[in-house]
Amino acid sequence: MNNFVGACVCVALLFLQTACAVRLLPAPPVAQKATREMLKGLQLVGAMQRGSLVIYFRHAATDRSQHEGTAEDLADCQHQRNLSGRGVDDAMQIGDAMRMLHIPVGWVLSSGYCRTRDTAKIAFGRVDELVPDLTGFPVEEKEHRTQTLKRLLATLPVSGTNTIIVAHGANIASVIIGLSLKEGEAAVFLPNGKSFVLIGRVRPEEWQSLTQQTLVKGKSWHQKN
Repeated sequence: MNNFVGACVCVALLFLQTACAVRLLPAPPVAQKATREMLKGLQLVGAMQRGSLVIYFRHAATDRSQHEGTAEDLADCQHQRNLSGRGVDDAMQIGDAMRMLHIPVGWVLSSGYCRTRDTAKIAFGRVDELVPDLTGFPVEEKEHRTQTLKRLLATLPVSGTNTIIVAHGANIASVIIGLSLKEGEAAVFLPNGKSFVLIGRVRPEEWQSLTQQTLVKGKSWHQKN
């Protein structure tokens, strides 16, 4: 009988120890979102109006019938794929829309190719700096140029402005795997000095719609007040 009671006590103690151990196990870590929720429409316009963002544009639409040479001399536009008539129109509309929306433009960076320089000049009236590491993507330079673009996307703009980068689809696709921008499309990034997060995208045909939405909202506010 004593042996039976002793066995029961041992089992009970073992059960209690196991139960306590289970309760003392640390809670599993809470999964965090890897990316920020994308802003759209007027929310994205408001963020761009406040500044402190980096807006990356792929150059506007190009003439695919033109032969792309080796581009040893980037000042020689005749041997490059250049903007088409539609690309010129898109660049003009982008610039007009950003001015109408009062989106502040700070430093304007560009690849050395004619199609990127022309996009920047038509849309923003200038190129402040040609960045060699945004120009082309040879295999031997890929890692270095990817790191350079990451640094540019993470760099805080001049206070109250947005930094503009005009380059190519391959560059941004090397930084964010799976991000494919159509010609003239913008990717909007929020930098913090060390890293960055993608917060929105704007296709070239969407700028007019954003302008109309903003005008309608402004008209509605004035009618109510």
